[in-house]
Amino acid sequence: MKLFRNTIILLVVLVGLLGYYYYTQKTAKPAESNVVLDIKKSDIASINIDQGGKNLLSLTRVNGKWEMTKPIKYDVDSINLNDLLNTASSMKAERKFSSNDLGKYGLDRPAYTAYIGLSNNKNIELKIGSKSPVGMSYFVKVSDKPDVYMVQATDVEKFMLSNDYVYQYVQKYIFLTAKDKINKIAYIKSGNEYPIQKNKDGSWVINGKKLNNNDVDKLLDDIVLLQISGIDLGKSPSKDKYDFGLAVYGDNSEEKAYFVTRDKNSSYVIKDDKSLGMYTSSDKLAELLSDLMRVIK
Repeated sequence: MKLFRNTIILLVVLVGLLGYYYYTQKTAKPAESNVVLDIKKSDIASINIDQGGKNLLSLTRVNGKWEMTKPIKYDVDSINLNDLLNTASSMKAERKFSSNDLGKYGLDRPAYTAYIGLSNNKNIELKIGSKSPVGMSYFVKVSDKPDVYMVQATDVEKFMLSNDYVYQYVQKYIFLTAKDKINKIAYIKSGNEYPIQKNKDGSWVINGKKLNNNDVDKLLDDIVLLQISGIDLGKSPSKDKYDFGLAVYGDNSEEKAYFVTRDKNSSYVIKDDKSLGMYTSSDKLAELLSDLMRVIK
């Protein structure tokens, strides 16, 4: 009898708990979303970043390829671009506030504003305001949402341009043809070209003479790994006084760069007739030239 009574009590308690669970599920308010930006990365077509109302950086996807279009027109560094796109497509907040007083958060005159253009011609505006007095966060506001969000500085600072932001986002590699796709190299000096050709059997020749493949392999490494080390914005050196040039050919590509002395530590790079103030290390060029001379001697 006692066992039966205990069983009845347990059943009553269980029914009560089930009823309470059902009631709370039906009446509970949905959890507040902490999503600030939730965009498909593939839908992003452009990112423009303004500082104090002045447009400083424009990145645009043209026929599937990303380019920097302002302040200069050039290929984009894929690593830093992807880092920015990842943040632009998925940003979450630590807290959010309902307030019409944007000045309280530094959003009436935002330090930076990012305009994220989508492939459907929609634009999302991300305003970046003051730094939070507590923790490492910033206040931000998105054009299509009413609230103010507090977001970690590591995410927000992707949109806050450093002094070398142009160098950060331009393509660093000078020659983009893949090493295994290069089939011809031409050394250019004093208006003359000295071509090095790859045969169908994989051997390399100059003027019909077979070259040491190990030496050529080292030269190819120098070429595909050569990068710019900085940019003098506004500088446009002439290739009339170039020290030497290098042409690199693939199956359906041709790249040509001329190098002009900048100072004892660097040389300007004029790539495909674009003189944008980019320069590279003299040490890297000296190493490339040394390996080139070893090949063509």
